[in-house]
Amino acid sequence: MDCVLAWEIHEAYEALKGIHVREGQGKSEEEEQVAARGPVPVALVTGANRGIGVEVCRQLGKLGFTVLLGSRDLGKGQRAAQELVKEGLNISPRELDITNQQSIDDLRNSVESEFRVLHVLINNAGILYDTWQSAMEAI
Repeated sequence: MDCVLAWEIHEAYEALKGIHVREGQGKSEEEEQVAARGPVPVALVTGANRGIGVEVCRQLGKLGFTVLLGSRDLGKGQRAAQELVKEGLNISPRELDITNQQSIDDLRNSVESEFRVLHVLINNAGILYDTWQSAMEAI
């Protein structure tokens, strides 16, 4: 992994450690326990079912992030996440096609209801075709 990217991930993590959750305000016992530990930062990595995306997920997971592994093909995302979970990381595969507004909206709504906040977004999605494909076939 590129040293600059690793440093930027580390810097983001250090900044997020300073976030404090307000106590009280009618929270459940479980929410109080989470608040006492401090917030667990949540990151979304798009295009993360292979290559650099998988490695970014791994590095964020090792720093203690809850990582949402975004993948256009949910099956491929699940397989990639499964390998990272075996390493003891908190990785959750999510279907995300950045060319489809409904897919984006669905994930945004899911993140809002489940986590209430997204601390880090790494947009790794793009069109990368394998050498045996032409650009038109890769889409």
